[in-house]
Amino acid sequence: MTKDKLLYQLPKVIIFFWLLTLFACNSSSNCECSSFKEIPQSTKDWFYFKDSSYWVFRMLEDTTQIDTIIQTLVKDHSIYIKCETSYNGAMNCSEMRTIFYTHSNSKLFPSYNSNKSNLGFHYFIIYSPSKNSEVLNLYSSTPNLSLNGQLVMFPLKLNKQIGYYIISDSIENYTINNLKFKSTTLKIKSNISAQIDNIITEVWWTKGVGMVKYIKSEGNTPKATWELVDYKLQ
Repeated sequence: MTKDKLLYQLPKVIIFFWLLTLFACNSSSNCECSSFKEIPQSTKDWFYFKDSSYWVFRMLEDTTQIDTIIQTLVKDHSIYIKCETSYNGAMNCSEMRTIFYTHSNSKLFPSYNSNKSNLGFHYFIIYSPSKNSEVLNLYSSTPNLSLNGQLVMFPLKLNKQIGYYIISDSIENYTINNLKFKSTTLKIKSNISAQIDNIITEVWWTKGVGMVKYIKSEGNTPKATWELVDYKLQ
């Protein structure tokens, strides 16, 4: 993995202003929380890494296709949800984060922007719908990958439906492309009966590592299985 690949990042100033538009503050300046719900570390261990961490994926159907996903920005929205939530479903006075990732493969993961120099990206929103739970939502800004809505809820529970997905299995000592993971790997499957173009139908997610494999349905591009071949957590 060369340093040049780490240059595939969206300008942070663009993301910052985009976030200000998406999460406009509706709270009263006089309002103070009597208590504050934080996302527990046991939940963050599944997805929370430092910026510039990266994951290199290779397409199983065409091994010449490589896509490096780079974490570019973590945004804390907690300041915007003092006594009124600015995000549907999040409880008041709670921690909320958005994490952005860019795709290096502009052919298979282009940006919606007509400027071809801009890479496609996706992002996670993590929030608490209640005092005893947290939800990881996925969204996309590349037309070839549909990520819209809830992927997993904490505490974890097998076969519990959350949005369009179900945790179908929990695997210990998972191995992929000579990468061996001792921590738990979840297999998450879409429960949508009808075929939807470009949707992620299956995901393998490892605690302390993140997404290690996923399958995308046919759509703007053919059906594809993407497997982790290298990664570095900062």
